[in-house]
Amino acid sequence: MDTARANAFAMLADPVRRAMVERLVNRPCSVGRLAAGFPISRAAVSQHLKVLLRAGLVSYRKRGAHNIYTVNPEPLLRLQGYVQELSREARWTASEQRRQAAAFEAA
Repeated sequence: MDTARANAFAMLADPVRRAMVERLVNRPCSVGRLAAGFPISRAAVSQHLKVLLRAGLVSYRKRGAHNIYTVNPEPLLRLQGYVQELSREARWTASEQRRQAAAFEAA
C-alpha cells in the first residue's frame, strides 16, 4: 500500500476526523461552524483540520477573516478505487476457492 493511501486510511480511522470529513462533504464551512457540531474545543477541531490538510483530504480558501474548509475528492476516489480492487480480488479468490473445493469433492 502506498504511503498516501495508508496515510488517508489512518486519518479516516479517527472517528472525529472521519465525522469532520463526512460533514465537509455535505457543506464546506469554517472552523467555528464545524466546531459547533462537536463536543471538543475549537482548538481541537483546528488541530484535526491541520492533520486532514497535511493528508490532503481537505483544503481551504480564505473568505474574509475565515478559512472555509472543503473536502478534496481525489484522495477519497483513490481509496474507493483501492477498495474496489480489493473487492474484485476477494470475489475472484472466493470463486476460485469454491471451484477448487468442488473439484476436490468430485475427485
